[in-house]
Amino acid sequence: MSTATSNSFVEAFAQLEKGLGANGQAWFLPVRQKAIARFRELGIPTPKHEDWRFTNLAPIARTGFRPAERATVSAEALAPYLIEGACNLVFVNGFHAPELSSREVPAGVTLGSLAGALNENSPLVAQHYAQHAPYDEHPFTALNTAFARDGAFVRIARSQVVETPLHLVFVSTGTADPTASHPRPR
Repeated sequence: MSTATSNSFVEAFAQLEKGLGANGQAWFLPVRQKAIARFRELGIPTPKHEDWRFTNLAPIARTGFRPAERATVSAEALAPYLIEGACNLVFVNGFHAPELSSREVPAGVTLGSLAGALNENSPLVAQHYAQHAPYDEHPFTALNTAFARDGAFVRIARSQVVETPLHLVFVSTGTADPTASHPRPR
């Protein structure tokens, strides 16, 4: 594990942490803090870790990533990647892009931005977030839990049959510096 890389993620989290109260997500800060603390303990896996014995993560460990920023993509550039007739939910650099997403959602389905649900202090997010993807033993899950600023919020009513495909589209734009986005489905 590269301590420098682990430290760069911890430093980036400190910057993110400052803005969380301003965007309405302060209520969720303790979960994020526990996740980044756990990442600090676990570090980036090496081949000595059983689950990663065949994967060399040294190039990732040597790279200083910064959090991805919002960006735009034209509807024309995105068109080949959308599924016609599906309910497309689009994210660019990890942020929901409502202008590129489908406006009509099937009956019984709530489909939107995780950031919106976090900003609204959604009881559903509080009940489920970090419960189904535990970060205790998985460093990349811990990073995702700490850094997720947006993602898909999908809720299907009990006993609802949804025949329209729900298509989540994640697009990353190129930048000169290495960036990381941490979108999260919930």
